[in-house]
Amino acid sequence: FLTDARDSTDLDLVTRRMAHEVGHQWWPHQVNPGDGPGATFVNESLAKYAEQMVLRQLRGDAQVTRLLQYDLERYLLGRAGEKDPERPLSRVTDQAWLYYGKGAVVMNALRDLIGEDALDRALRRFVAEHAYPKAPPTSDDLIAMIEAEARPQDRLLIEEWTREVVMYDLAVESASVQPLPDGRYRVTARIRAAKTARRGTADVPLPMDEMLDLAVLGAGESTSDLAPLYLAKHRIRDGVTEVSVIVPRRPASIVIDPHVHRVEAERADNVRAIR
Repeated sequence: FLTDARDSTDLDLVTRRMAHEVGHQWWPHQVNPGDGPGATFVNESLAKYAEQMVLRQLRGDAQVTRLLQYDLERYLLGRAGEKDPERPLSRVTDQAWLYYGKGAVVMNALRDLIGEDALDRALRRFVAEHAYPKAPPTSDDLIAMIEAEARPQDRLLIEEWTREVVMYDLAVESASVQPLPDGRYRVTARIRAAKTARRGTADVPLPMDEMLDLAVLGAGESTSDLAPLYLAKHRIRDGVTEVSVIVPRRPASIVIDPHVHRVEAERADNVRAIR
């Protein structure tokens, strides 16, 4: 009730909530997996994706990034207070911090990984094959349809994000700038990356070789800006990856994963001032 929808810089909580509840007209009011492990991934995580898509269309990508920052924090706070072992999304039950918080981040990551059109095709097929009165689906049916629209090399990530408990650790270790004779600037950065999966009571290292967004920002810019100095995907492997990019104006900072496409516990070291 305190939201001022006239403020374009503020997160539009009214639109977000309305879009989420309208999303339930599809999940579960048409496609109802019933009760059981993974049902809330279908019912609530897909409604979270609906709110992202409406916000993106009406208010732009910056609103979605702000929303995802909130959702990631919601997941991390819930995770910290949970006594039982964390379930993967494919088997989530009544853990709201999982199906809302993590589910929102993973659905956004799936859109980025396989493309919006491909994810839309998967969801359209999901409705066509499982809307009432047809056979109710399971979370495995949803994952299988998403994987069917993905490139073979992307299916392992879909499995990890939905069927395992995976955590990333990304950081910009160093960043420097070199003026070029033509007035542009070369930015060189070292990106540290690691990925683990919770198996039993231990975090097991996973190999990492993924395409991640890297943004270079000018003075006064933030990840909410629609046109930073530089934004592109780079191949990031586990360990340290060195990247070098050229920008048209003097840069101020560099950010790995600026739009929250990965689940990680600490994002403060994702950004570093360029010296």
